[in-house]
Amino acid sequence: MKTIMNFILKIFELLKSDPEIAMSKYLIGAGLVSNGIGGIVYYYQDNSTQHMLSYSSGFDITGYILIFIGLMILIRRYLIMKNNAVTLAYGIGMENMDIHIPIQAVPKYERFDCIPIDLATINSYERDKVIENYNFNKILIEQRIQNKHSKKVYIGALGSFPYLFLLGTLFRNAYSNIVILDYDRHAQGGGKWYKLPSMNESNLKICHELMYSEMSIEDKINELNNSSSDEVGIALSYTFTVNKEAIPSQLQSNTLYLKNSLGIGHDKLTNEEAQKALLNELSVYIATLWYQHKKVHLFVSAQSSMYINMGKSYMNNAHGVLVLHNYDNASKTYNWCIEFDKGNITH
Repeated sequence: MKTIMNFILKIFELLKSDPEIAMSKYLIGAGLVSNGIGGIVYYYQDNSTQHMLSYSSGFDITGYILIFIGLMILIRRYLIMKNNAVTLAYGIGMENMDIHIPIQAVPKYERFDCIPIDLATINSYERDKVIENYNFNKILIEQRIQNKHSKKVYIGALGSFPYLFLLGTLFRNAYSNIVILDYDRHAQGGGKWYKLPSMNESNLKICHELMYSEMSIEDKINELNNSSSDEVGIALSYTFTVNKEAIPSQLQSNTLYLKNSLGIGHDKLTNEEAQKALLNELSVYIATLWYQHKKVHLFVSAQSSMYINMGKSYMNNAHGVLVLHNYDNASKTYNWCIEFDKGNITH
């Protein structure tokens, strides 16, 4: 059933234009068919070779009403779109990314006057650059310097986990409608940005599973909460398996190691439903662990949209101090981290 619904949604996405504009076109078309604007009548008589050209008003009050309503809807929609354009924020946090903002990922009917925000290009694998970029973006995004009237924002960015998590936290309260874009590096013709589908095509329930232990996640959390350590970790193996040996030694035995039930691999979480299910569980795990500890360390391997959504899901009064770790593939270590607490970088 989900597969059929998802197919219908995809077809609808391909065919639809803006609903109000489509309605106005149908109304105007119906009005024209009803002779609301009249027509030209040509008359020809054969024997006397008489010609007559006249205009018939074709007066039909119904046709005029339909045309008028259609034009009013069209004008109203134009003004709303002009004064309340969507925003597309694009973050280049790594080398060899396309410098052009991915406007093609935004639905056609929302591209009209779409406000592009090019977030500063940085090397997001350098700690100082990430902190500097966060402080800059915090002013840009929270104060809505470029898009004061925009209520909806599309976000596309690539980079390190700390960079993308922090970026997500900046948008959590700034907009009423946030759409996360993801990047398919294996798409035909080269990499392609796309809007995450809303539904999960798999009929399998998605949830977290504990790694390296036969006990339940709840029992493991209770065990961690009863330990004498002031700090605890959560390792999330979504795209790749988190390197347990790379985690700081004092945290290796005090970390909750998790994977998702769909398995570890690329692009397993390419829909909103799957990500939301995991984020809801993760939120509870973080809150439960932080209640008994001073800090919760995060070691995460996931796709970019999941990183951003994690940051967007952060709650000031429930998640406390999170330590965001960056993994360096060259040295196979977590080479730096950033402490985040209620909107502020504390260390």
